[in-house]
Amino acid sequence: ATYGIRGYVLKVLRPFILLTIGVALLWSWSLGFVFALTPGGILRRGLVMTAVALLLWPLSLLLFLVMRRRKPALGVFLALPLSCMPFYAHAQEEKPLQRIAFGSCIRQDMPQPVWKGINEANPDVLLLLGDNIYAAGTDLKRIRSEYENLFSQPGIKKLASRKIPLFAIWDDNDYGMADGGADYRLKSESKDIFLDFFPISRDPRRTREGIYFSRTFGPVGRRLQLIFLDTRYFRTPLITGPEHHGTHDTQYLPNQNGAATLLGSQQWAWLSEQLDKDADLTFIVSGIQVLPTEHGGEKWANFPLERTKLFQLLNQKRRQRVMILSGDRHYSEISRL
Repeated sequence: ATYGIRGYVLKVLRPFILLTIGVALLWSWSLGFVFALTPGGILRRGLVMTAVALLLWPLSLLLFLVMRRRKPALGVFLALPLSCMPFYAHAQEEKPLQRIAFGSCIRQDMPQPVWKGINEANPDVLLLLGDNIYAAGTDLKRIRSEYENLFSQPGIKKLASRKIPLFAIWDDNDYGMADGGADYRLKSESKDIFLDFFPISRDPRRTREGIYFSRTFGPVGRRLQLIFLDTRYFRTPLITGPEHHGTHDTQYLPNQNGAATLLGSQQWAWLSEQLDKDADLTFIVSGIQVLPTEHGGEKWANFPLERTKLFQLLNQKRRQRVMILSGDRHYSEISRL
């Protein structure tokens, strides 16, 4: 039979439209009540999710039209989840984190029983704080090979199969140059390898310098912000001092030059913007230690003006609950400032 435009919409598309709107409203308002119990939050989140769903509606409509003549029930079954994808993604983002695993300094060429414990702990996310492989001083081919060794480990493959999110930053050994900074001539190529293996595709890190980034989890009142700083790509070369007590451990001296930088101007501006966002708890991830000043190795204290700038920025943004996670040192330590 042939229909006019109105008749076609009423007889052919009406069931699909009603089902789509019904499911959209059900998801948006139920998730709004569960995850946004704050004044104005319910309406705002519900409308945003419904708007995104409507952007996907033409694709789901096309799928429905293709399937309706042969298997209309299957068409509705396949089309509705497409319209509801943003609600599922929003629910995942708004879910508060309960358990966070983190660590650094992984020898990819040695047995790694630690993965068994991490899998048994069943974390919501895993944070890798740098030195995720040891390949400093090698070529790019070797860096790729060592990443392959890491990701061939049964424990980390099991984490991936369970869809546990993994977020990583680098330090010098996975950057590719021991104690390296902006002077590393292969830093751009090394960045591409890092992004390939973790893997990171559609992300600002693909088009800008450095690998700094942030992620936010949880609803208002339980919102956690993860800020990952790149302390390699932009860093001014270190000032080398004498060896300590006749050992071969390199000692670095504080750089008091106002032009010296650890993060670079672009990353500092980005960090300021991130700290303007709402969060109930903030984790700042740094490949090197931020608070300690005593040892002579790599640390933020090698750039005292940058270290002070970080603390001043946190005070300026009135961040009350901040935890800093760092790797590099091969032992555990809890410090308070």
